Amino acid sequence: MPLSAGDKLGPYEVVAPLGAGGMGEVYKANDPRLARSVAIKVLPESLARDGDRLRRFEIEAKAAGGLNHSNILVVHDIGTENGVPYLVSELLDGESLRARLTLGKIPTTRAVELARQIASGLAAAHARGIVHRDIKPDNLFLTRDGRVKILDFGLAKVTPGEVVTDATRTLHTSAGTVLGTVSYMSPEQVRGQTVDHRSDIFSFGAVLLEMLTGEKAFAAPTAADTMSAILNSDPAISPEDEAAIPTAHLRTIRHCLEKNADDRFQTCKDLAFDLESATALGTVSSFRRTLPKRRIRMPAWAIAVAASAIAAAAVWWAIAKPSIQPAFQRLTFRRGIVQSARFGPDGRTVVYAAAWNGQPVELYSVQPGSPESRPLELKSTGLLGVSKSGELALLVACRFQGAFLTVGTLAQAPLNGGAPRELLDEVAYADWSPDGTQMAVSTYAKPRRIEYPVGTRLFTAPGSAWPGEVRISPKGDRIAFADHYYYGDDGSVAVVNLQGEKKTLSSKFNSLQGIAWSPDGDEVWFTGAKNGGQRAVYAVTLGGKERLIFRAPGAVKLHDVGRDGSLLMSRDDVRMSVEYLGPGDDASRDLSWLDWSSLDALSADGRTLAIDESGEGSAGETATYIRKSDGSPAVRIGARWTGHALSPDGKSLLSTDDLTPNATGFWLVPLRAGAPVHVENGLEFNRGIAAWFPDSKRIVYTANERGHEPRVYVQDVGGAARALTPEGDQFVALSPDAAEVLVRSAKGYSIYPASGGNPRPASVLTPQDTVLGFADGGKSVYLVTAQERNRIFRVDLSGGRRELWKELHPPDPAGMRGVGQIKITADGKSIASSVNRTLSELYLVHIAK
Repeated sequence: MPLSAGDKLGPYEVVAPLGAGGMGEVYKANDPRLARSVAIKVLPESLARDGDRLRRFEIEAKAAGGLNHSNILVVHDIGTENGVPYLVSELLDGESLRARLTLGKIPTTRAVELARQIASGLAAAHARGIVHRDIKPDNLFLTRDGRVKILDFGLAKVTPGEVVTDATRTLHTSAGTVLGTVSYMSPEQVRGQTVDHRSDIFSFGAVLLEMLTGEKAFAAPTAADTMSAILNSDPAISPEDEAAIPTAHLRTIRHCLEKNADDRFQTCKDLAFDLESATALGTVSSFRRTLPKRRIRMPAWAIAVAASAIAAAAVWWAIAKPSIQPAFQRLTFRRGIVQSARFGPDGRTVVYAAAWNGQPVELYSVQPGSPESRPLELKSTGLLGVSKSGELALLVACRFQGAFLTVGTLAQAPLNGGAPRELLDEVAYADWSPDGTQMAVSTYAKPRRIEYPVGTRLFTAPGSAWPGEVRISPKGDRIAFADHYYYGDDGSVAVVNLQGEKKTLSSKFNSLQGIAWSPDGDEVWFTGAKNGGQRAVYAVTLGGKERLIFRAPGAVKLHDVGRDGSLLMSRDDVRMSVEYLGPGDDASRDLSWLDWSSLDALSADGRTLAIDESGEGSAGETATYIRKSDGSPAVRIGARWTGHALSPDGKSLLSTDDLTPNATGFWLVPLRAGAPVHVENGLEFNRGIAAWFPDSKRIVYTANERGHEPRVYVQDVGGAARALTPEGDQFVALSPDAAEVLVRSAKGYSIYPASGGNPRPASVLTPQDTVLGFADGGKSVYLVTAQERNRIFRVDLSGGRRELWKELHPPDPAGMRGVGQIKITADGKSIASSVNRTLSELYLVHIAK
């Protein structure tokens, strides 16, 4: 029977009940011997007679009791009182992750910090040969001081090679508990196979995705359906969430959730390392060339971007060699992003929406053969369709959502002029009926659905699937759409009839963008890529027979098909560049070298930059270059390094080895002649921010011992590493006089003496701040926020005064998507940054067989 206040269990006195679950009842209690409060989990007598429950209770006590880690619940004692087993642990103040998720998704920075702690705790358990096997939000506790505690090792596997039994797999008998736990199982658990620590990594990935989206990665009406999804389906995530989650973190989640355990992270230490790297690099990780699968790939021919229409057509023809002969006529000649394009009612005029030269999306019309486009005086407005009578379906107050989606309010306006009339909020796509009287729409608001006509729900996408690019057939009897499975642009071509019955026509494509009906309505034409992101033009019949029309290199997209079979198609050049603003510069200068230049380091004098190239120009490898700020040619220094800091004497680049798994120590890569030197210290260097002391003999960086959390170290390059901070801290910046070190932890920012000693809090800095470095001789710092990475603020560390110091505006704003890594010299005279850019060109394509 339940315990009451005042009851005794050994030396412990019960104070109050805290909760109950399938594995026992938990109480707050007093330990009078040490004058402390504790938590006691009691296995009721009825369950103590159940051999399986008792075995799990004992496993939990032994597993957790043998671990000593800040992110694992501390077990103090075990005992039995009147035949009732009990377990004594630390008393936690806070709430479970499950309770927190009832309020919705967790901000990215906080979620990733929590994930890093969970990975660190799991790494410690795995190092002791303990696999948890039940990682889920219910078993993760968020304390009020910002830490995560892993709870409930009742299903832990302590001996290697143990097979998960059906009893373990179903966990508990209640349907809700079964489903809740099933959602986090690994495929090998679902199959009843032997599991190891990599099963926890899969569950971790599901938890991280749920923190970032507020929705389970795998969820279905029944446990059986959920298990099937775990085995066969990609995790569920919406386009909205996809746009909000940095690419680096999406890549981490994908890697965790691989169906085959051999394809996942192989250790939680590697996983924690990956999270540390992405966090330390800030949002620049979102722009790295190592994109997750199904993302847009960059084109191989940068020169063709500036070539004439004839030259561009020749390049396409020479590479594609299709079975039919496409002729390309370029329609746009400005720099920016083409959002959408349609043929006008006359079949010749082209109406399109584009964001030119960094300005908002605007509507234009153009006649093939004319180099000039005519603005339609509809600003901040996207295009969805043009009716046969000359009515426009528009997106007003539209915004770019992720890599390929534009969302806004559906509106209608005449092509020959007039104010838009708003119809429906949160729309992504729309199309006119053949007679021009009705519209079909695809909504971005949940539940994501197709309405036809507007206001009448025709088809609702299940789960986190979403219907994109709706196009009504010439006969008006079907609607074709891109059936996307979750947040990416992968999916299949499908149709839905007027009774709401869906039929999938095509096979699955890794990238599927751009859909239109053939002139006779017998086929749906589209641009898709089976692998990678270099889409080709395909057709599929209503019977499901696919054919290739022609191939073209790069990221091409079909916008419309004319009555004569002509195509409107765009191609996109996606790039990363390095911008530099130095002493005497009125505007920043482009110091990029190849097609995907990412900033690694800026020297203390601002004259030298370390850049890595990871695009197609570097043949698929990550190559490191050194480039002077005067614009002289870049010098390649290797293809296995990630650079972190340039020594003040100009001799070395502090680097880590990208090719050796689980590498320890760091490398000093010479900028001139000589061989790289490996400095082995037994520590796993956390890639990201590091700094040299002015004497070029010492460095400060973040690293960790195997099985431990990261901390900040100071090291003479010829001596031993010295821990400056406790575990859990990350290096941020070294003061100009090298006397102080700014660090960051889950509790916030603090400043340590570089020689060692107690820190003082930097309480004027907030969790939303990303500090770039010290300013004003160490009295202030430069920082940006996640919402405004192009606006650099200077904050006084003593009084907290915050002022806008500099806005980053590249001279060429065309196609700008965002700012990544930023480096500033201590004197504030030199600034370097990574910038993401997409440039589109629109073509009219004539096909002759």
